[in-house]
Parts: sequence; structure tokens; C-alpha cells
Amino acid sequence: MITRRFQNRTSRILPMLLILIGGGFTWNHAGNPDDPTYLPDLWRKEVRSLNRIQGVARSGKGEWIAVGGGPKQAAIWVLDDDGDRQDTWLSRQGKRLQRPGDLAVVGDRVWISDHGSHRIWWFDRARRRHRHFGGYGSEAGRLNQPTGLWWDDRRLWVADRGNRRLQRFDEQGRQLDSLTAFDAKRSFAAPTAVTGDGQGRFFVADAVHQQIAVLDRDGQPQAVIGDYGFFPGLIDQPSDLLWDGRRLLVLETRNHRLQAFDPEGRSLWLWGAHEIMPHEGRGKFHYPNHFAVDPRQGRLVIAEALEDRLQYFDWKTGGQAPTYDPESIQSGRFHFGPYLDTSGPLMITADVESHDIRVYDIRGEMPINLHRFGERGSQYGLMRQTRGVAIDPQKKVILACDSANQRLQIFSYQHDPNEELKQLPEMTRFSRAFSFTALQRRGSDARADYDGVFVAPDGAYWFIDPRHHCLRIFTADWQKRAVIGSFGAGPNHFNHPTDVAFAAEGTWTAVVDQNNRRVVILDSKGKVKHRFGRKHLIQPFGVAIGKNGAIYVSDQARHQILVFNVQGRLRQVIGEQGVGMGQFWQPADIDRTEDGRLVVIDQGNHRLQLFDEDGRWLVTMAISGTWTHRFPPPKPRTKPKESR
Repeated sequence: MITRRFQNRTSRILPMLLILIGGGFTWNHAGNPDDPTYLPDLWRKEVRSLNRIQGVARSGKGEWIAVGGGPKQAAIWVLDDDGDRQDTWLSRQGKRLQRPGDLAVVGDRVWISDHGSHRIWWFDRARRRHRHFGGYGSEAGRLNQPTGLWWDDRRLWVADRGNRRLQRFDEQGRQLDSLTAFDAKRSFAAPTAVTGDGQGRFFVADAVHQQIAVLDRDGQPQAVIGDYGFFPGLIDQPSDLLWDGRRLLVLETRNHRLQAFDPEGRSLWLWGAHEIMPHEGRGKFHYPNHFAVDPRQGRLVIAEALEDRLQYFDWKTGGQAPTYDPESIQSGRFHFGPYLDTSGPLMITADVESHDIRVYDIRGEMPINLHRFGERGSQYGLMRQTRGVAIDPQKKVILACDSANQRLQIFSYQHDPNEELKQLPEMTRFSRAFSFTALQRRGSDARADYDGVFVAPDGAYWFIDPRHHCLRIFTADWQKRAVIGSFGAGPNHFNHPTDVAFAAEGTWTAVVDQNNRRVVILDSKGKVKHRFGRKHLIQPFGVAIGKNGAIYVSDQARHQILVFNVQGRLRQVIGEQGVGMGQFWQPADIDRTEDGRLVVIDQGNHRLQLFDEDGRWLVTMAISGTWTHRFPPPKPRTKPKESR
């Protein structure tokens, strides 16, 4: 329901309590029966192998246009109503895209947001020419990780996520204005998508507030739709919006569904379900990120970047809304990652969906869960978007970056490795927290974000600042030591660093520079020694250093672990794309244990995997069970239908 600025929280909670007291979870269309509801009905087809598919849109010519890929592999695909490719535009212009996101189609012009180059590109399909505007920065007209796009009567709306604002541009890329107010008391935190109803109202999704802002034609906030959760009317990770003429459609990435709201902000229906088997598809979703609808032709297309696929559905008029099944969302599985850390006998990793942190004993063949702490919330000890985690064995504390609450939290822990192995429900206790603003006051030269956190061998704390594309270093007593790097592609620059690893003796450090497709090696003073990887890396994420100096890098686009020597020469490739033991699906963070094993967050498969020093598979741990090289899972008698 739309929340007016003068309403209190009780008015939002009461309808939900009435639903729960009623004892049922059925959520049916409750509006005017003469008002047709558009509902997805029949799954038609999957289109796979669309590398890192992102935005999808319906053109005026009756085509479905999608964009995806990245450096060396960016593509614009044109598909018909049956999902058959009519064209793949992979030209010199297309190869300039680094990390394409959303797109908008106006006539022969295709607008694409690129959060790798921090630009907006437009491509003229008829003349095969291109232009771009923007570029990294926070000044008027500059961009930082632009995401959602929407075209409105000769104006292009851009969700400028990294700068926490919306910008509006004319056809030539000149900025018209900038909007920052989410509601009367808050600014935008992470705008992801924007659309309008054609009557002067605009809707903006925010992935941190987990709500939809309603703006008037002048961009002034008027109301708010939804709140965090998975019940009807609530939202989790809104990633795309569309007004279909009568209602607002919201795609929710972490609820794996599409939800419809009427013009007053009341939830009409929910549709969609989390896939049960890995990469199941066939009408089940796995982190859907964009969608497009053509009600007149009866078609719905949903994009899933994690699965490299589009799914096609019929879009019917009328009929009863589906029964809502909360079990389809809250499956109970643990979603590992994206970050982990190991120290001595312990390993920790966080769940971005349940917002808790789990502690494992890793001395045996299989990791054993000792303890879990935290859940979603704003109070101390709770988290809303857990990212980087780290263990400081000297101080016996665990550090966790919470980007939604804009703070670093520190938990003390007690662990005696000589005691009998058992679960430890009282292992951790909240110790203290630093808001990102407080860290800024301690010496940061700008309003910074903090994503990954790492403990150096000398006890210093290293942070990734994704907003300024740099590393920020504090001493063990939280005084500013240094800032390394800035945005760019030069020798001393980064473009979205994602992970840091330290050599055991502390003489050098490896940093993953994701959008520049390379690993940067720093000396003990933070100076760049050399860089490598562009020949082999596509979308690197995690890095770990072996005892012999070998550098392990996870690549989410290749679905592999690449092993380099200290000079940067490729020596080995571990794994391939798949769901089998030792295979990967967009692997994220990696680390080396004290005894030399390699731990990998196999994020797309929601599991952890361990390998020996030579890259041989040892253990796979998932919600469905744990398997080892000595006790592997039984082989299937027949091949899965998708691979026939």
C-alpha cells in the first residue's frame, strides 16, 4: 500500500496482521472484477547461452532486444516472439561496452547503461553508429555505476546508483536536472530502476530502502510503496519496474517473483517461484534482474543474468490471480557469499539473504558449522546487507561491512581449538560499530563506502571503497594510514576492485581490479609492482595466494579458477561451468587455508567447494548435503533433460 509521508508504520503493519490472523497465505486479485488483470500463464521457452544477460526491452517493431556480456564479449541480441535470434550485434561499437546493464529502445535508437565505463551509450541501429555521454564522477552529468533507464517524452531518466541520485538528460546527453530525495526524510541510497505512468507520476526502486518512491512530474516525493519482506505488498531487492497501463509491475530479484500494485499502491497479485533444483528454469526463477511485457501481443520476457538466459511466457488477460506460496521463496537454503575469510582453524562467510554470518571449524576434512549470528535489522548486532567479512586473530574479533546500514560492525569471539569440537551458541558478542561517517571523520578524504574488509599481516585494516574505486587503509587502532588508487585504467588506477590477498610474509599484496580485467601487485609500501591478466581474465572477482607464491583468481564469466605464477603467467585452470563436483557457476571469493587447501564460494550454485594445492576437488558443501572425494554423490542414471 502507498505510504503517505504523514502515515505511521502501524497503518502498514495492520493489514499484514489481519492476513496472518486469517490463517491463510492465498493472495488473490481483490479489485474490480471488470478490471482485467494481466497474469503470466504458460511458460513457452528458454533462450540460454546469452552471456551475462542484463536488460531486455520490447521495440516498436515487435522485437525483443537484450544486452549482456562485457569486455571482449558485449552483445546486443535481437529476438522474435519465439525466442529465435534474428540478429546479434557484436560490432566494434558493441565491444566498447564494459559492463552493460539496462537498456531503453526508442525507434532505431538503443540506449544502454554501462556501469563499467560509467557512461550511457546510444546505438543507432539503422546507421550502425554510436555516441556516449557521462563518464565517472559526481559532478552534474557525470555518473557512478548507472543502472536503470527509462525514456519519458524526450527525456532519459538514469538511476545513478553510485551517486545515490536520479539524473534526467535530453536527447543529446545534456543533463536537465538531478533528483536525490527518496521521501520527506531520506535520500536515495541505491536507486536501481525507474518508470512512469504517463500521467505525471514516476516510480523509482531503491535496493537499500527496499521500497518504491512515488514522485510527481517535478521529481518531488509524494509517497512510498512497500517495505522489506516476502509477504504480499512487501519487497526484497527490486531490480526493475514497468507500468503496463493500469498497474505497476515490480520485479524482485531476491523474492524471485513479479508483483503487481494498483495505482493506490495495493498489492494485486504475486507470481513466480524460486527454482528448487539448481538452474532448473522452465518457469522457475533464479535472481531475475530485468523484464519486458507486451500485453497487446500477450508476451512476457524475463532475464536472469546468473543463469545466462531469457524465459518467455504468455501474458493472458483476465482470470484469477495465483495462490501465493511463501515456501517458494523462503526455501531455507544458505546463500554463501560473496565474501569469506579463513584464519587458522576458523572460516567465516555471510548470507546476503538471511543476513547472518556463519563460523566453521576447518581443521577436518569437511567444514563444521560451530556458530551463526546476526539477522536482518538496524539495531547493533543485526545487518541489512552484509558484504565483506574478516577475522582478526590477534584481537579475536570478526569484522562485517553492512552497506545498507552504512556501518562496520565488530564482534568479539571466544574459541579454544583444544576443546572438544561442538556447537558454540555463545561464541560471539557484539563489541562496537563504526558508521561509515565515523570512519570518514577518522581521516577519509571523501564520503566513502566500505565493501570488502581485510586484515593485513601487520594488523592493519584494508577496505575496498567501491564508490571511489580505491583501497582505504587504517592502522590497528583505527587511524588513517593511506589511500591507494583512484578511478581509471592507468598503472595506479582501479575500476571496481573486488578482493585483496596478502602474501604470508607481508611483502606484497594482490588486488583484483575487476572492470580493468587484471590483478594488480603492490609492494609492502602500497606501490604498484606490476599488473597482469587482461589476456585471460574476463570478470575476475576473488584472489588468494598460495605458499609458493601462486596466485589464484576466480573468474565469474569463465566459471573457473585461474592460477598464475608471481610473474603473472598462467599456469593452470581449475574447473568449468556446471553443477557437478569441482565445477562452478560464477565463483566469487576464494581463500587459502592454513594447511594449503583452496576454499571457493561457488555462488551461483549456493555452495562451498574445497580443493587441494594442485587443484584436485576435495569437498562440496551445500544445503542439500556434503560430498567428498572419498564419498562422492551417486552418478545420475540419465542425463538431465536440459543437456539432452
